[in-house]
Amino acid sequence: MRIEAIYGSVRRTALAIIAVGLLTACDNPLEIEQPGILTTDELTGPASIPAVVNGIVGDFAEALDSYARYAGLFTDEFILAGTFPNRLEFDERRIVEDNGNMNADIYEPLSTARFTADTGVVNFEALLDDAEFADVRSTMLQGIAFGKLFGGFSRVLLAEGWCQSAVARGPFLASDDRMTDAITFFVDAEQAGADAGIPEITSAAIVGQARAHVFLGNYAAAAAAARRVPAGFEFAVEYSVNDNVQFNEVHSFTWGAAQQQIRWTVGDGTEASRNNERFAYFNEWVILGRIDPLGAGLTAQNTTIDVHLQQEYDTGDDPITIATKAEADMIEAEVALRNSLPATANGLVNPYRATWGLAPLNFSTMATLGAQLTALAQERSRELWLTGQRQATSRRYRADGVDLYTDGGPLSLDQTCWPVPRQEVDNNPNSLLFPNN
Repeated sequence: MRIEAIYGSVRRTALAIIAVGLLTACDNPLEIEQPGILTTDELTGPASIPAVVNGIVGDFAEALDSYARYAGLFTDEFILAGTFPNRLEFDERRIVEDNGNMNADIYEPLSTARFTADTGVVNFEALLDDAEFADVRSTMLQGIAFGKLFGGFSRVLLAEGWCQSAVARGPFLASDDRMTDAITFFVDAEQAGADAGIPEITSAAIVGQARAHVFLGNYAAAAAAARRVPAGFEFAVEYSVNDNVQFNEVHSFTWGAAQQQIRWTVGDGTEASRNNERFAYFNEWVILGRIDPLGAGLTAQNTTIDVHLQQEYDTGDDPITIATKAEADMIEAEVALRNSLPATANGLVNPYRATWGLAPLNFSTMATLGAQLTALAQERSRELWLTGQRQATSRRYRADGVDLYTDGGPLSLDQTCWPVPRQEVDNNPNSLLFPNN
């Protein structure tokens, strides 16, 4: 399922509607007759609900593409092809809490997405039995389902990306505690999807549960959830080329679209200024047509950096997947390896290799769990490339002695997660209770 979000003034206005508690209506909560233009009637009462639901979807989409590109920079899927020093900190894994790009480009949008989702759910739930909103009750149920789902995924990204995080100026929670928080939202989203008659949300929530459980090391629960995901399932957030705000930013920052210059590219190991960082699977991705090593003749903002063009998102409206059966199968395969069942892992992974024309993999021939996880990391990366997933995989596998992070160079702090932004620390009364690391 691909979720179409309407951004721009609709997204920002929807956030304002949520904040004051005015709420929406329409058979399809994601359709507005005049995208980007709201009339007075559409800002009040039942008629405002489509804009609010669009706000929930749109704010999450706004956060997701930024998270994916910065996580890609942090985990070697990209090197910096621009000149901003704050972005270079991500490339070199030495991010400081005063990093303005971390705050403005990722933490603030993700916090907004979390706020929009959570507040929308509260307001919708309060109006479900209101007679004035009876005609749009089904639409509000859809909004609750989206809100619970994206509330869960917002927390997942906070847990995977940051060393700890705070919600609504609340206490700072370490990654495991934040991920446990996300599971509660996914369980609710699974039921909310059923209540709203949207099975895709139910399945996406189950994938979310599997993703959270495997992060926490709850392997039996992760595999059980993964097995419940239907074959061929895919849930993606869509983007649009209607205007620059709606672009998939992974595309625009790597292809130089939407009035952007090329500021991210794939490292081939030859750029000394980027510590000769090379994407671990560069050669295979070139063979598979996922990287254009000639960069289609394009030039980066930093003209000393050669462009090696990612082909995953070759247009500005390409969707980004957030939950798939492929991810579920990779989680189940990992649990099988941890349970010394390599043949089971083979059966889960090899059908995906076959679709790429690759020979079968045999985990049984690998002597250690570390070797098996290293091989599985490549399979995960192939199926989940440029979705932000490599960050969580890299953090988790460190505990197994598998280091997927590249050397950030002589200035690197060897970070595996990001510090809380200075703005959050300064404005949160709980900051002294959980200092940054």
